[in-house]
Amino acid sequence: MSGTIQKLRNFRHIVPVAITFALFWLGIAAIVHLLRTVDMVEVIAQMRAMPTSAVLISVLATAIGYAALVGYDFLALRYLGKTLPARVVGLGGFLACAFGNTVGVSVISGGAVRYRIYRSYGLSGFEVAGLTSYIVVSIGVGLTWIGITATAIHPAALEGILPLSSQTVRIGATIISVAIFLALFGLSSANRTLRLWRITLSLPSRGILFSQMLASLLDVIMAALALYILLPDGGPSFVAFVAIYAAAAMVAILSHVPGGVGVFETVVLAAMPAGMPVGEVAAALLLFRIIYYLLPFGIAFVVVSFNEARSAGGFIAHRFGNPSSTLRPAFAAISGLAPALASIVVLGVGGYLLALSFLPSLQVQALAEAELASTIFTQTGSTVTATIGVALMLVSIALWRRLREAYWFSMAVMLGALLTALLVTGDRESAFGLAIAVVALIPFASNFDRRVF
Repeated sequence: MSGTIQKLRNFRHIVPVAITFALFWLGIAAIVHLLRTVDMVEVIAQMRAMPTSAVLISVLATAIGYAALVGYDFLALRYLGKTLPARVVGLGGFLACAFGNTVGVSVISGGAVRYRIYRSYGLSGFEVAGLTSYIVVSIGVGLTWIGITATAIHPAALEGILPLSSQTVRIGATIISVAIFLALFGLSSANRTLRLWRITLSLPSRGILFSQMLASLLDVIMAALALYILLPDGGPSFVAFVAIYAAAAMVAILSHVPGGVGVFETVVLAAMPAGMPVGEVAAALLLFRIIYYLLPFGIAFVVVSFNEARSAGGFIAHRFGNPSSTLRPAFAAISGLAPALASIVVLGVGGYLLALSFLPSLQVQALAEAELASTIFTQTGSTVTATIGVALMLVSIALWRRLREAYWFSMAVMLGALLTALLVTGDRESAFGLAIAVVALIPFASNFDRRVF
């Protein structure tokens, strides 16, 4: 009997993971179907030709959006009646958002970051769990309300997704938007709780709730703007696009797919007007991924790497010294994130190299097809790149387990990929990215203290 119960428990844990993988592959399949007529080489070319002004505006909107996301941490602490130094909350909130947005399942990935940092400043595990849950629910409710409100203002935005007339969508969205607003502020004013199935939520005060709505509004508008400014001409109005973005982001969050990859893009592509060039929209989505997800993740990765280098002593420690007494516990706490972070970076590098090997035409220095030696040289480089990519993706699991041999093996393999990119394929951009990854991972060596033998 006990064995059967244990099997049921294991099955219950496996089901969510299986659903997540299924949704991930369904999202990828949907993107492949939507982009079946698109030349990826052309997409990359369009992405590189994007106006500098549009890229800068997208980066600025991303920075403001992440500032709004950090605001959730401050509001959650107010809700719990706790106070922490502003710099600590800013660091913890940013790292949690950067990792959570990229890795996915933010309640776990972002929650782990918050747990390490906020626990070092006296918050209990229960309080950190409450803070993380408040943030996740706040983002979900805010995103839903803003998306529904934007749909009520411009119902035609989701004509390509919903099988309903614009008038029906407007009436329904207006009713739901007003109902959510009145329910939240009514229950908050009456100091009552909200019960959702088995979950009972104590609503915050009107002041916190109003601030939370403003943070949600700023977050969604800036994230939508970061993508909208990159889209080609002929698209929907910005208000309409906010509804599209909110719907896509909501579906991506519910899927729990890492970063919503595949799911988010499918909804956006499906909602675009029929005359929009799919290749240019795909280029905008790809660049948005780099700016809104990979750029903050890269900054967070560098912050952790710099902290590890300073903790190890040497030139960095001598030049920059120890962190201030206020931030010292926070930086000590994030050291424990190094193995997981290294595993994610190596997995990402491996996936990138594998994708690059399947698209040799994307390499910077294309060699003439008529030359037999050049063709063999290029194909050899692609084969090596694919092999290195697969090796890195496999070894990333061992990195998570803190194995020293896995760390040195991945460093050696990435150096081999760097040399391949420079000497065989001539891809200087990939070589530059690999060089940054290798240098940034050097300070992590001391965190891999387990041995295979």
